Amino acid sequence: LFLFARSPDVLRNKNGYNFIMKEKIPVKFTRVKILGARWLKDFRDFYKDCLAPSIIKTSNVDYFAAYFGKIMVGHAALVFENNRYLLEGLRVRPEFREMGIGTELTRLRLARAVEKGAKKVFYRAVDKNLVSICCHMKFGFKKVCKRGEKCKIGEVVWYELDLTDKKTVEKVLNLQFR
Repeated sequence: LFLFARSPDVLRNKNGYNFIMKEKIPVKFTRVKILGARWLKDFRDFYKDCLAPSIIKTSNVDYFAAYFGKIMVGHAALVFENNRYLLEGLRVRPEFREMGIGTELTRLRLARAVEKGAKKVFYRAVDKNLVSICCHMKFGFKKVCKRGEKCKIGEVVWYELDLTDKKTVEKVLNLQFR
């Protein structure tokens, strides 16, 4: 699956990659089926400048990646834990943000959850992370606060998406968010 994004000129330096945006180019999206040496290297390189999520090597996790050429530019996971599906670890390289990469990674994770028979999917974010929250809310996620309480600003807040709603599932499966 390809999405066209603004093209960066790629310059390699001793600290990694520098990107200068120019024109439109394809970004390839994939579900990672084998956690092999290549993917592990890409994963470590991708997270070298920030806190990386734990790598879980079980059938309860599906990893998704976005590539510009051989460079991982986006990453996310769908985790089945405690009898519920969780969207975890959505990250896009800063130079590739606001191009729909995070949205497409979210759509792919939701489509996989539907394929696995999920009735609901959960996601959590610090309430101040508006970019991530907006990305997920366009799919229909709703904020879930503790019963009888209001969610507090600045705290980690849970969001829930009901996948028993046919219109929501149609939107996810029919690529209506690109």
